[in-house]
Amino acid sequence: MDLPSITNAPRELPLGGAIFRARALTLADLGEVLAWLDDRIPRGDDDGPTLLSGETARVALASTEGLAVVLHLALLSCQPSMTRGEARALAAEMTEDEERRLKAIAFRRRPNYDPPGEGKPGKDLAEIQWGGIIEALAQGRAWVYQEACRLTLDQYDNRVKKGEWDEPDDLKPSDVQRMWEEAMKPIPEVLP
Repeated sequence: MDLPSITNAPRELPLGGAIFRARALTLADLGEVLAWLDDRIPRGDDDGPTLLSGETARVALASTEGLAVVLHLALLSCQPSMTRGEARALAAEMTEDEERRLKAIAFRRRPNYDPPGEGKPGKDLAEIQWGGIIEALAQGRAWVYQEACRLTLDQYDNRVKKGEWDEPDDLKPSDVQRMWEEAMKPIPEVLP
């Protein structure tokens, strides 16, 4: 996995003539988006969860309020004083290009991510039973739950796969260690 994905490095998000730093949404952030949708989209008692990929959710998230939720969560780690109201004001003035850039950052997946498609059905994030997943990541340590929820989807994938999906020619930790040790060796003096 590439370093920007595994570290959830901030990306540049131009809005209204200013440049902001934004990150991909974490599991906790995605949970907040799903809770926001649940609070706004009416459902019957027998209905399942509000699907993030559903038409109703997409329309809600394209509204100024929906964009404000996503924008606020994407900016918050880099602009901790940002309020939801300030995000709403920025969202109200967003151009289509700025909206596309926000969604590309907030819902970012690693460059080689192969999403489910035809013949490869995937589950919506709202359909996944996250309790067992977070428990497995936390390994029974209650204080680790919040840290596990700070993972992005790419970081979660990397944890589950233990980094095993990288291409054969990708650097391994032992390669990086070897290169570091080589770089730290004293440079021999060269006599003229």
